[in-house]
Amino acid sequence: MINIKSFIKKNRVLLLIIILALLLRLCFLSPWLEDWDSVQFALALKDFSLIKQQPHSPGYPLYIFLGRIFNFFLHNDTLALTSLSAVLGSLCALPLYFLITDITKNKKIALIAIVIFLVTPAQWSLSEAALSNIPGMFFSICSAYLIFKGRKSLKLLYWGSFLSGISLGVRFAEYSTVIVLLGLVLYIRKKIPDLIKSAICFTTGILVWLIPMVLVTGLGTFISLYKNQAGYIVNHDSLLSQNSSLIERLIRIKWLLTTGYSLYFLIPVLIITIYFFRKKIILFKNINLLFALFWLISYSIPLLFIYNLEVPRHVLPLLPPLVILFAIAVGSLWEWKLVKLFTAITIIFLFSVSLREAKLIHTLTPPTISPILYVKDNLKPSEVTLFTSFTYRQFQYYAPEYLNYWVDVNTPQTINTKFVVTDYIGTKTKFALLNNYQMFDTKEFVGPQEIFPRVSKINIFTYQAE
Repeated sequence: MINIKSFIKKNRVLLLIIILALLLRLCFLSPWLEDWDSVQFALALKDFSLIKQQPHSPGYPLYIFLGRIFNFFLHNDTLALTSLSAVLGSLCALPLYFLITDITKNKKIALIAIVIFLVTPAQWSLSEAALSNIPGMFFSICSAYLIFKGRKSLKLLYWGSFLSGISLGVRFAEYSTVIVLLGLVLYIRKKIPDLIKSAICFTTGILVWLIPMVLVTGLGTFISLYKNQAGYIVNHDSLLSQNSSLIERLIRIKWLLTTGYSLYFLIPVLIITIYFFRKKIILFKNINLLFALFWLISYSIPLLFIYNLEVPRHVLPLLPPLVILFAIAVGSLWEWKLVKLFTAITIIFLFSVSLREAKLIHTLTPPTISPILYVKDNLKPSEVTLFTSFTYRQFQYYAPEYLNYWVDVNTPQTINTKFVVTDYIGTKTKFALLNNYQMFDTKEFVGPQEIFPRVSKINIFTYQAE
C-alpha cells in the first residue's frame, strides 16, 4: 500500500506544480462549446446516442461517463466538460513524471520536463476546452507508464494492458500508441503466456465499454455507424482522399506543430535532441530510448496517413514522447550551460504564449457562437428560419427555440417566416424554397486562428421575403 504522507513528502514539488497548473486552468476555462464535437459531447451528457451523433462514432462512452460524474456535481454541461479537461490535464503530469524519472533516473530533469509539458500551448489550451483530447491523453500516459513498468512486473503489465483497453473508451485515437507499446514490451519479454494473458486483459478493458455501447445502440446499427465513420475518414481525412497529398500533409503537420506547440518549444527541443542523438547514437539500443521513439512513431504514422489535419489538437498525442526524448537529451547534456539556458528560455516563453492564449480562450466569443448571439438579439424565433452548416450544432444547443435545418441533411417542405438566416452562401441556390427571398443583411464574425483553428470566420446571410 502507498503511504500517502510519505508520497506527499517525497513528491511535494511535483504536487505543487500540479496544483498550480490546475488553478491556472480553472481560472481560464472556456465558457463556450465552441467546437462542433464539444456540443455533441454536451448533448450526450443528457442523451447518449450514436444514431443522433451524440457523440459521433466511435462513441467516447467512458469520456461521457466521466463528464456525467462531473456534471452531477456542477449542473452545467460546459463547466463539467471543461473542468474534466482541466483536472485530467493537470493530473497528466503525475504518471508522466514517474515515467520520465524511471527513464532518466533524474528527478530534477523530470520536474523540468513536466513544467515544459504543462505550459506547452496545446496542452494548456485543450485543458480549458470541452473536448476529449486531454482525458484521452491522461489515460494513454497512465497506460504507457504501467506498460513500461510491465517489463519487469507481470502484474503491472496486465494492469497496463487492461487500462489500455479502457483508454480506448475515452478516446479511440490512442489505439496505435497502446498497441505498439504493448507489443514492444511483450517482444522484450519473449513469453507466449504473457502475450496471451496481456491480450485477454486488453480485450477485457475494451469490452467494459464496448458491450454497453453495443447494447444501447444495437449491433447492426453500431456496425453500420462504424463503417460510415471509417468511410468518412478514408474519403475526407486520409491520404487516400482526393483532396490530399503526402507533401501537403507534411506541410499541414508542420503548421499544426507550430501552432499547437509554438516555435519556443520546437526549436530548443529539436536543437538539443538532435545534438544528443548525434553524440549518443549508440543509445538506440537502449530500451528507455526505444520506448519513447516507438511511442512517437506509433502516432506519427497514422497522423501522417490517416487522421484529420484540420486542428492542432490532433498533434497533441506527440507531446508526451517528445517531452520524454527532450528529457533524455537534457539529462545527458545538463552540464552544458547552453542547455540550461535553452531550457529556461523555453519555459519562460512557452508560459507567456500559453497564458495569453488561455486568457483569449476565456474572454473571446468564438466565431461559431457570435452568430447565435446576433440572431437572438435581432430576430424572434417566430419570424426566422435557420439553414445552418458550420454552426448547426451551436444553434441547436444555444438556441433550441429557433427552427433550425442542417443544410446537408434535412430540408423543410415550406417556409412561413419573414426572414431566413444561413451561414452558407450556397444555401440560396440550393433550395428552391428560397427563390422568393432577397438578401437583407450580411455579418462577418472573426476570431484568431490559433485560438479557433477549425472555424475562425463565420459569415451570416439574412434574407427577407419579397
